[in-house]
Amino acid sequence: MKNKILQFIIIFSFIFALGEMPKGWNKPSSYNQESNSIVGTWNIDIDKVIEEYKKTSEYKEAGEYGGVGVEMIKQIFSLMQFEFKDDGSYIILGVPNPNGETESFKGAWGESNGFITLKSPEGGNAPGEELVFKLFKNDTLVPENKEAGMFYLLREK
Repeated sequence: MKNKILQFIIIFSFIFALGEMPKGWNKPSSYNQESNSIVGTWNIDIDKVIEEYKKTSEYKEAGEYGGVGVEMIKQIFSLMQFEFKDDGSYIILGVPNPNGETESFKGAWGESNGFITLKSPEGGNAPGEELVFKLFKNDTLVPENKEAGMFYLLREK
């Protein structure tokens, strides 16, 4: 009986010794979820481009020269980057030209209903000239229309 009373007193005093329950831990601001914005630098997922290219009839019909096409894809797209800015503009950097140099092109992007639309760098607004993507896990832009095709973009880390 003494033990039960002693246990009751210890538990009772422990409860009242706590006083107010501690408040939840406030995470530092660096732990806050970043907004799902595409602002920043993105690279073309070359592995995905090659994977999609290998599914095409062009690759299948090339036979032993299919490997040449794969190497060309690597050379062309390895330097290209998309730089998205807060103001709704983007720049495509590192686009190779026939002279062996690289060029850059400017365009505009917008977001609506979870879809990101890139307008043609030349300023055309025809629906067929727009590329539509969906942001996946805040680090991948997945093409949502045929025109965007195999151009999966990965956020540069």
